[in-house]
Amino acid sequence: MIKKVWWKALFVIVIVINSQIHFTQNSIVLPLFRNFDFYPIQNSAEEDYLIIRIIDAEFPPEMNVIKKKSFTYFSFNIDYQIENPTQSNFTIFHKCSILPFPHLEDNLKDKSLKVERLIGYHCHIYTEVMYPGIKNLSCKVEFIVTPYTKENLPKGEYEIWLDYVNSSTPVQVIKEKLIINVSSTKITYLFEYNSEIREVESLRKKYYSVFILFIPILLLVIIFRMKKKYKINRRKRIKKL
Repeated sequence: MIKKVWWKALFVIVIVINSQIHFTQNSIVLPLFRNFDFYPIQNSAEEDYLIIRIIDAEFPPEMNVIKKKSFTYFSFNIDYQIENPTQSNFTIFHKCSILPFPHLEDNLKDKSLKVERLIGYHCHIYTEVMYPGIKNLSCKVEFIVTPYTKENLPKGEYEIWLDYVNSSTPVQVIKEKLIINVSSTKITYLFEYNSEIREVESLRKKYYSVFILFIPILLLVIIFRMKKKYKINRRKRIKKL
């Protein structure tokens, strides 16, 4: 009899908890179950918005080839600005996510390759006040390309930007991206915030420099062979005499 009462009581408790989760999922009522769904969604005013612009990026990126698992790791240090162009403060509620959140979209020429972005989550909840003005910050954008075991970016286009899509406070963000273009002759960075196109590497120059270094070596080899041939022919003539 006691066992039946115990199970009935447990069943009632579970129903109550489930009903609380269902009806109060937009408020903090169960600290032990606090996650993405239970954190309160705060709406910012319609006029509140941010501009997040990427203003610089390192080159070359950090690279690491993992041949055993057939992938190459890439990591870019990105400098960016968060601007609140309005005249008012507003608060953003953070949950278990990196904010602003880095995004990467790719369009590779070799469609057999796959780009996977790497993200580390910080599972703590806090608030951030956005004051009018500009903040200068930096972060890392990390990804792997598989199956790929070369120490250079695969040919194609990469778009990188940041926003607050995973915030509990929906806020409009004007995104000013970094677009990386990798071709067979050069690698360029396009910064949308000022329309700057920066050639960070010229593959032609590499080939030309190798060719220029190769020319003196080639000339020495030709001269050496000509001298050797001349000596052999001279010996033959002397023997004939």
